[in-house]
Amino acid sequence: MPKTPYCSTIDELFTELHSQKGGLSTGEAQTIKAQVGDNEIPKKKVGLFQKYIKPSINFMTIILLLAALLQLYFVFYFEGSPVSPITIIVIVLFNVIVAISQQFRAEKTIEALEKLTAYKATILRDGFTTEVETNDLVPGDIMILNQGAYISADARVIESNELSIDESNLTGESAPVLKKTASLESENVQIQEQNNMLFNSTFVNSGSGKAIVTAIGVETEIGKIAKGIAQNDQRDIPLTKMMNKLAMGLGIFVIFVISLLFIVKSINGIENIQEEISWLIFIAIAAIPINFPLITALVLLSGVIKLSRNQAIVRNLSAVETMGRLNIICSDKTGTLTQNEMTVQKIFYNNMNYEVSGQGYDPKGFITLEGKKVNVLQDIYLWKMLINGVVNNNANLIEEEVAIKNGTIKKFKVLGTPTEGSLLTLAKKGNINPQIERANYDVLKELSFSSERKRMSKIVKREGNIHCLSKGAPEQLLSICSKIVLNGSIVALTEEISSRIIFQMEKYAENGYRNLGFAFSPLDETLDMDEVTPELVEKDLIFLGLVALSDPPRKGVKKSVDLCNQAGMKVVMITGDHPITAKSIAKEVGIYQDGDKVYSGAEISQLAENEISNASVFARVAPEDKNEIVLKLQNQGFIVAMTGDGVNDAIALENADVGISMGITGTDVAKSASDIILTDDSFNTIERAIYHGRGLFNNIRSNTVFLLVCNIMEILILSSIYLIYQERLFSEWQLYFLYVLPHFFPPWGLIFDKYNEEIMKDPPKKKSESLINKKYLSMMVIQILIIGGVVFVLWIMIQQDIYGINPTNEIDVHVFNIFSGNEYDGWFASEGNTIKIEDLTDLELLTKKAQTMCFIVVVFSEIWIAFEARSVKKSMFKGEKNIALILLVSFVIVVLLLVLNWGLAQSYIGFINLSAFDWILAIFLSLLVVIISEIFKIIQK
Repeated sequence: MPKTPYCSTIDELFTELHSQKGGLSTGEAQTIKAQVGDNEIPKKKVGLFQKYIKPSINFMTIILLLAALLQLYFVFYFEGSPVSPITIIVIVLFNVIVAISQQFRAEKTIEALEKLTAYKATILRDGFTTEVETNDLVPGDIMILNQGAYISADARVIESNELSIDESNLTGESAPVLKKTASLESENVQIQEQNNMLFNSTFVNSGSGKAIVTAIGVETEIGKIAKGIAQNDQRDIPLTKMMNKLAMGLGIFVIFVISLLFIVKSINGIENIQEEISWLIFIAIAAIPINFPLITALVLLSGVIKLSRNQAIVRNLSAVETMGRLNIICSDKTGTLTQNEMTVQKIFYNNMNYEVSGQGYDPKGFITLEGKKVNVLQDIYLWKMLINGVVNNNANLIEEEVAIKNGTIKKFKVLGTPTEGSLLTLAKKGNINPQIERANYDVLKELSFSSERKRMSKIVKREGNIHCLSKGAPEQLLSICSKIVLNGSIVALTEEISSRIIFQMEKYAENGYRNLGFAFSPLDETLDMDEVTPELVEKDLIFLGLVALSDPPRKGVKKSVDLCNQAGMKVVMITGDHPITAKSIAKEVGIYQDGDKVYSGAEISQLAENEISNASVFARVAPEDKNEIVLKLQNQGFIVAMTGDGVNDAIALENADVGISMGITGTDVAKSASDIILTDDSFNTIERAIYHGRGLFNNIRSNTVFLLVCNIMEILILSSIYLIYQERLFSEWQLYFLYVLPHFFPPWGLIFDKYNEEIMKDPPKKKSESLINKKYLSMMVIQILIIGGVVFVLWIMIQQDIYGINPTNEIDVHVFNIFSGNEYDGWFASEGNTIKIEDLTDLELLTKKAQTMCFIVVVFSEIWIAFEARSVKKSMFKGEKNIALILLVSFVIVVLLLVLNWGLAQSYIGFINLSAFDWILAIFLSLLVVIISEIFKIIQK
C-alpha cells in the first residue's frame, strides 16, 4: 500500500495496488480480502456491567434492594424469617434479568436492522459495474461515485467530473471540497489540503467520478481517529425518559407515604419493629412501579420489530411515537406515491408523436409512428436523441436472476436513477446497444444535474468531434436553445415552434406523464476543459425533442392517502415535475381535491405560512424549498413528516419532526439524516408506520393507566386503613400475591395488544398532549375513588360487624401439606404451630374476612381496569378482542380461585372460607368500577 497515494501518479497506483481501469477480478479481490480482512472499524468493547446491568438498574430497584438489605439486617440481629427479604431480591432480580434479556434482544434486533440499511458501494469488478457491501471493499477496488454516495474507504481520485465532497464529518469544514486527479508534490500535506483524496465516512456532495481504494478499516484516516474514541452511549428516548420520571415521582410519593405511616405508628408504639418494617416494605413492592421503564422498552421494541416487518427501518426510536402525532405528511411523488419504474411511452420529435410499447426496464418493445415500426438508425437526429440519453447518463442496466417459487427468472435492474434506466431501455428498443455506443465516446467533462439548472450535460468526444449533450426539463432546455431539428434539418427555434412544443408537453403532463427534453451543440475543439462552465457551453443549443415517461401510482396508495385523510392528517405532494403532471397524479391518488392550491417552488419563499398549509401540491420544487416548507408548517404548530432521497434533502429531513428516507433510491446522505428508512420506498409503508406509531402510543398509555390506577389506589387504601384503624388491609403474603399476579400478567397482555384499525379515524394528538391527558386523568381519578371507596366501605362494614360472620366463614381451613404429608386445621403461624378459628377473637376473625373479601374486590377490579384502560371512549365490550390479555387474566383468576380454595395456600396466605353470597357480593362490588367507567365513556363520546 502506498505511503503517500496523493503523491503517486495514477499509473503508479495501479501498479502498486495490482489493479487496473476495469477494477480487480473477483478472485483477486477475495485473495486481498483474505490478507487484509474486512473493511470495518471495530467498535470499542463495552463491559458487561456498562452494557447490560447499568441500564437495567433504576431508582426503584435501588430502593427495593436497600429495603431488602434492611430486612436482612433485622433477620440477622433479631432472628426473623428470611422469606421477606429473599422474596424482594427475587422480584428485583427477575425484573433485572428480564430487562437484560430485552436489552440483548434489542441489540440483536438493531444489529440486524443495521445490516438491512448498511451502505453499499458501486465498484468495477471483472470490468463490470456491480454493488457490494462496504465491508467487502479492498485496496485496489475502483469505486464509481455519484451524487449522494457514501464513501466507505480512503481512496485516490482517478476521474473527476465536478466531483465535490462533504468532509464535515472528518474535518469539521462545512464547505464541500472540489476534488481533482492531479498528483501533489509535497508528501507532508494536511488532510484538508489533499484535494485528490477521498476519505472514509464522507459523502459525495455533487458531480461524479471514480477513485481507487488505498486504505480500508482502521488504516483509514477516520479509522485511526476511532481507535482512541469510546463508543457513545445510546441516546435516551424521550418517551422512556418521561416514563422514568413518572415512575420516579410515584416511587418518591410511595416512600413519603410509607415514612409517614412509620412515623405515625412509632408515635402510637411499635411492638415488633421488624414485622412492621417488613410489612411497610411489602407495601412499597406492591405500589412502586418497578417495571414502568421495562414496559416502555418492550412496547417500543415490539414496534421496531413490527415496523421492520412492514418495510420501515427505525433509526431513531423516538420517531416511532412521533409518527402517531403527525398532522402533515410531505411526500415525494416519484417512487413513494408512484412505482418508481419509469417507462418512456411517447416521443415528441420532428413535430410528431411516436409511441413506445413495453413496460418497465425490460427492453422488449418497439418505437412506432402511426402504428408502423420505426427504424431509428435511418433517422440520424432521432438516433442522436436516443444516443444523448445513453451517453449523457450515469446509470447501468443489468440483467440478474431473481428467485421465484418454482425456480428463477431473469429480470432487468437499474444501477442508478430510474429515469436514466428508462432511457437505456428506450435505446435498446431502438436497436441501440448502450455499452457499445458508450465505448465510442470519450467523456471529457460532466456538468452534473442541479436543482437550479434542472438539467445535466456532458462534454463528449467522438472521432475528433466535440459536442455538448444536454437533457433535462424541456422548458429549461428551450430557454437555452436557439435552433431545433425539423424534417431532417437544423432550423431556427421560433416562438411559434416553442409554443407548439410547450402545448404538447402540457398535454402529456395533463395525462400524468413526466417530460424530459434533449438538446446538443457542437463545440470548439480547442476548448479548455478546465475552464468549462455551464454558462459557457449550455447556450445556443439545438433542441432535438422530448420523451414522455410514465410512472404509475403504487398499488394501494389511494387507500393509504384516504386513511391518512380520515385520521385528520393532510398529505402534501412535493415533486420536481411540471405542475400539471403533479396535479394529475395528485388527483389520481386522492391528494388533490377541487379547489386545492398548487404552488411551484419559485413561489414558496413568497408565500405566507397560512398559504403554505393550504396547498396540497408543490411542483418544480428544489431541495432547499423543502426545508422552507417544513419550517413554515412547524411555525404554525404542525407536526411534520418529510420524505427525501437526495443530498440536498438532508437539511429538511433533519429539521422535520420525522425524516423519512428512501431505502432503494435514497442517497446515503439522506439515509444518515433520516429517522426512518423505507426499504420499499412506498407511501403505503408511511401510512402503516403512522398506524403502528399510534398503536404503540396507545399500548404504552393503557399500561401506564392500568399500573397508576392499581398502584395509587392500593397505596391510598392501605395507608388510610392503617392510619385510621391501625390495621393492615393485607398481609405481607397477600401483598406479594398482588405483585406477582394482577400487577404482572395484565401488563404483558397490554404490551402486545392488537392495534384497533379505528385508531386511523382518530384526529392526531396535539404536540403538547401528554401520555395521560385530561380525559384519561379524569377516568383514572374516578376509578381510583370508586375502587378505593368500595374497598374502604366493605372493610368498615365487616369490621363493624354490619356485614358479619356467617357459618361458612367459621369453618376451619383444612390443610393437607403435599410437601410433608401432614394434615391440620387452621392457619400456619410458625413451625409446628397453627391458628384455628377458636383461637381468634371476634375482631380477628372479622379482620380475616375483611382481608379476604377486599382482596377479591381489588384483584377483580384491577382485572376490569386492564380492559377499561385500553380506551377512554370505547367500551371494553367493543372493538378488537385482546386474546393475550384474556388468556393472562384468565390465568390470574384461576390462580386466585385456587389460592382461595386450596387449604395449603389459604393457610400460608391467610384467607378465610367464604360463602357463595360472599363471593357474589365481592364480584358485584368489583363490577361497580366497570359500570361507572362505561357511563364515563358514554359521556365522553
